[in-house]
Amino acid sequence: MNRKEFQEWASWTAKSQGRWVKDPIHNGQGNQELLIHRGGVNGYFIRVDRLGVVSVGSYEDALPHIGEAAFQVSGSYNVGEFKEAARRILNAMGLISLAEGLDL
Repeated sequence: MNRKEFQEWASWTAKSQGRWVKDPIHNGQGNQELLIHRGGVNGYFIRVDRLGVVSVGSYEDALPHIGEAAFQVSGSYNVGEFKEAARRILNAMGLISLAEGLDL
């Protein structure tokens, strides 16, 4: 990663300070993993895997991006299907706007 890419990723990470954002790579498209996070370099996450397991917890050291973070899962729940799990968690958190681009 060059300096420009590092700065772009660091800027993206900073956007999650104070609000939930959808990870641009693990964005749920194709019913794959959905990762949303809040807090910048250190914060909280919600992940829905392709099998419909919802995990929540905290992360640290997401610099320059969330892929570099150390995740600590606080809890998980198996809904059994990706679309249903993503729909449930986004609705429950009032984050349905993050479903844009997903076939839920």
